Amino acid sequence: MRSRMAIKDGYNKKYRNKDEALRIHSKMLCKAMAEDAQIAKEIQKNHPNPIVVVHYEDIANYTKTAASYIYRTLEMDNPPVEVVAAISRLRGHKKGDAYSVYGRDSVATAYNWKKSLSFKQVKLIDEGCKDYYKYIGYEPVGSQQELSDPNNYHRTRLTPLI
Repeated sequence: MRSRMAIKDGYNKKYRNKDEALRIHSKMLCKAMAEDAQIAKEIQKNHPNPIVVVHYEDIANYTKTAASYIYRTLEMDNPPVEVVAAISRLRGHKKGDAYSVYGRDSVATAYNWKKSLSFKQVKLIDEGCKDYYKYIGYEPVGSQQELSDPNNYHRTRLTPLI
């Protein structure tokens, strides 16, 4: 999702109707994210403390579970009541400005790319990011129907990266 959203913004500003540029830009972004993940793995080898990687979609869809996972992995007590209450309020709100996280529907935000990108654009991004997708447990969008399906999250696994 991060790759699709970040690329969408760059695409609209720099590459409108330049398919090859979109594919190249997506490949560069996904390569950078793959390098970040590799660095995290190297840090993990040298430092036994856990590195927690959580997908935004998981926080949006399973907010309480994701918060509990983070706290548990960091060997902290369960999230305080205030945190659980704040997390619960993330889902379903429609108010907030363009830079707001609180006050937006987090699930709608996580999957907004499915409505704002054409199937052709998604295919170009998928082509540029296919190697990174395998690493993080995503799958390319196979058809316009898949892109339109709100229940298809394009994930092959829901496991931490590290």
